[in-house]
Amino acid sequence: MLCDPADVWANIGEGGAFVATAKQAGAAASTSVRAERTRATRRRMLDAAHDLFVARGYTATTIGAIAERARVAPQTIYFTFTNKRALLKECNARGCNGPSPLRTLPSSYAGTCTVPA
Repeated sequence: MLCDPADVWANIGEGGAFVATAKQAGAAASTSVRAERTRATRRRMLDAAHDLFVARGYTATTIGAIAERARVAPQTIYFTFTNKRALLKECNARGCNGPSPLRTLPSSYAGTCTVPA
């Protein structure tokens, strides 16, 4: 947040410490609310992706379907994760929704497929 230098000098308190104005304190509070909302949106996208990857498989799951389930625009998913492969990697790394069937393959799949890197 950029400040007007006059505001900074006007808000120097006892001992030379900066004293935040009510407006600046409100901005800090709204920033934490915004950050929490961002984390919640990211979590919804990861949870939706996980659920759809398990139910439909990686190939059959589209970014559009993930976006619809997470209640976001597809552009939000692309902005946040770049592509579906990155979303899968993040989902596996974070262990979305507990133990993940995405991490284990039946023995009949041994050597027949690869998970995108």
